[in-house]
Amino acid sequence: MKLPPAVFPVKAGDLIAYSGNTGASLAPHLHLELHRVSDGALVDPLPYFQHLLTDDMSPVVHGVKLYACPGRGWIDTGRSSKTFTVTADASARVVRAWGRVGAAVWADDLMNHTQNKFGIRRITLKVDGRQVFQSLMDEFMPDENPLVNSWGDYPHYRKTKHWYLKSFVDPGNTLCFLSADENRGWVDVDEERDYLFEYALEDLKGNVRVCRFTVRGERDDARLAEAEEREQLRKASGAWLEHGRPQVVQRPGMELRIPAGALTKDEVLRVGVEAKEDGISNLYVLHDEFLPLVKRATLMLAPRTPVSRPEKCYIESSRGYVGGDYADGWFSARIRDLGESYALAMDTVAPVVRWKTAFNGKKVSVLRCELTDSGSGVKSFKAYVDGRFVLFTSYRGVWTCRLKETPLRPEGKRRRLTVKVTDRCGNETVDEKEFIY
Repeated sequence: MKLPPAVFPVKAGDLIAYSGNTGASLAPHLHLELHRVSDGALVDPLPYFQHLLTDDMSPVVHGVKLYACPGRGWIDTGRSSKTFTVTADASARVVRAWGRVGAAVWADDLMNHTQNKFGIRRITLKVDGRQVFQSLMDEFMPDENPLVNSWGDYPHYRKTKHWYLKSFVDPGNTLCFLSADENRGWVDVDEERDYLFEYALEDLKGNVRVCRFTVRGERDDARLAEAEEREQLRKASGAWLEHGRPQVVQRPGMELRIPAGALTKDEVLRVGVEAKEDGISNLYVLHDEFLPLVKRATLMLAPRTPVSRPEKCYIESSRGYVGGDYADGWFSARIRDLGESYALAMDTVAPVVRWKTAFNGKKVSVLRCELTDSGSGVKSFKAYVDGRFVLFTSYRGVWTCRLKETPLRPEGKRRRLTVKVTDRCGNETVDEKEFIY
């Protein structure tokens, strides 16, 4: 699509976009989104460009995962789930089970003339010829985005990077492009016979991949009773959270406030508390599995002793900096994953700039450096040459400025470079160098 020059007029100094580094990204970037004007829905842009694309490649199925519904079913591994590969031949894969089970599929869509992998537009699961689940990824509302982690097997992804999409729907998952039968996609294996599971995965061009497997109903009341007993013990092992109600979980020096609708199904939260001898606070392990939230919860932590510089303190998780505000002796922050450990930390050390460019009085055409921060992490990096801002870009930890891409002209004169680096706790490093350009 080509736009005439006057459609979106801009001038120097206008704000045209924000760039960020979220998602599967190597650097700050922009991406294109297509929204419907009437309601703001995110719409799949591919139908508008399909005349430009060649695609005769069917989706690829990497694996299927079968789940036993907690307390209501078992599968032949004796565990809560089982992963396996499948083909079009249902007899090639037979899984023994009894009670209520659910399935998930890990797959990618491919396209000619590109190495990119795409999501599956339509997934249909039939059992004995009857449709129990379908997803049609053609549009969704922006505020539904966090619900995707409920559709996918998020804990499995965090451990393996394999993204299984479930064909059963959690009670609080309202994604508009998911549809399921009266059992929300769960299948009751309650007869001693073979159940034929058939997946059909289809892309926009109509390429379809069909794979099948068999679930063999094998009655075993003892195993089912064991599953029920394990579920009762699990519920009694921690704080029982109902997905449709607000919850408050407290431990010494910690309070967790979870709003209604933050969970898509009932959960058991098993909070662990570990004393850190040299820590500002205890270490709190909120859950023993990765557990994403649809809405952010508020985590409050109290230091074990008063801190003299609360502005230099922050909440950190096992994945890094979280942040937080301080009031009345408590630090509070908004969090989205309960499957992390959290504690208070302090950062009074400024970032470090290590130059890869040799400033030895000779002409310089490229400026390169590495930034490190041992605490809260770098928040801001700005560079100026002779008082004029110059842009550095980052790739794999190295920040680079190619002077020919800046407004500066190569005049062979001495220049002054000023770099200002600030971390998230306000510690700042100012570094100055001279070079010839």
